[in-house]
Amino acid sequence: MKNEEFATALMLSALLLTGCSSDNEETTGIPSNEDVLELAVYSQNIEEETAAQTREMTAAQTREMTAAQTRAVPPGYAVYPAEGVAAEDVSRIGVFVTTPSMASGEASPGNFIYANNKWNSLVSVREGVDYYIYGYMPSEYFTCQVQTAPKTQNYSSGVTMKFGRMLPVSTHDLCIITGVQDISSADDEVSLTAGNFHYTGKSKEARNLARLMFDHLFAAARIELKIDAEYAQLRDIRLKEMTMRSTTEVAYTGTVILYSNGSRSTSWQEAGYLAQDEAKSQTLFSDADGVSLSATEAMILNGYCLPTISSTIVVKSKYDVYDTKGNLIRKDCEAENKLSLPSSAGLRGIFKMTVKPTYIYVLSDPDEEPPTITVED
Repeated sequence: MKNEEFATALMLSALLLTGCSSDNEETTGIPSNEDVLELAVYSQNIEEETAAQTREMTAAQTREMTAAQTRAVPPGYAVYPAEGVAAEDVSRIGVFVTTPSMASGEASPGNFIYANNKWNSLVSVREGVDYYIYGYMPSEYFTCQVQTAPKTQNYSSGVTMKFGRMLPVSTHDLCIITGVQDISSADDEVSLTAGNFHYTGKSKEARNLARLMFDHLFAAARIELKIDAEYAQLRDIRLKEMTMRSTTEVAYTGTVILYSNGSRSTSWQEAGYLAQDEAKSQTLFSDADGVSLSATEAMILNGYCLPTISSTIVVKSKYDVYDTKGNLIRKDCEAENKLSLPSSAGLRGIFKMTVKPTYIYVLSDPDEEPPTITVED
């Protein structure tokens, strides 16, 4: 999150602490007969591709889970953000608070920003009104418009979410709301169901609080980068940049249709080749001076892509090579590796990458061939 966005979150938080007095409408813009909507958020866990068929918990894990924990978290989901995550690293949530009488395409998004250990917004609801809540995150990096779902009369039956032009790869994990729980207290037992988006506005005294359940739309890559142990005794590899791109160089738009019975469909449409002034790749890591790679502790980088183009991903690394005395041997070496990501949303491929020399017997020669980066099987 940018500094100005974080500052906005803090300002919102301060405004919401001013209470619900009659002059609060002038301060926040919220009508006196409405109340701010509060959120509790759960996000779907990203599942490792190799573990997709082995989802059973071990006996030890089962013993460690208390009954309270079992009730508090839906299977396969976790509280978002996780404990200890810095507020500036938490994605913004864009929500569409719709009503059955609202015309298709009329809904506009409101944003929730995380600060002071809570979700802050000026999104409000009115007592006794039935709402249907749809949304996505991170709203600061993707654009979305909503319409009623095909062959439905209003937003109570479902929604069509249309995502604007985007690269097929991303450094951000696009997620959508797939379930809403209307609760009166944070201590209420969790009962999130896919397809239930209904929420009824309450009085200010009763408190307006909703739980949201998010699912992933992208596949993911976790890159674990090391230097070969023998090579590390002779050379220092300092990573300066790693980017990720698709060889197709085509932009995409997305359409997600959600129905109240829990069914959904997701499709990605080509939106033409990337223009000359559009970025062709996403930067996973950048440091002008470079960061030394370790032979024992991997540098972890994360990226995401549309599942439909997962087999066309290329990561490009730029690095400098130093000897053990700190002398620069080779500058701005580059290496490319093709990665085959999972073809399903919510799955993550693990790629263990190691920097190795092309041949060792000329390591003292400043004109040596640059080392290569290999991906382990």
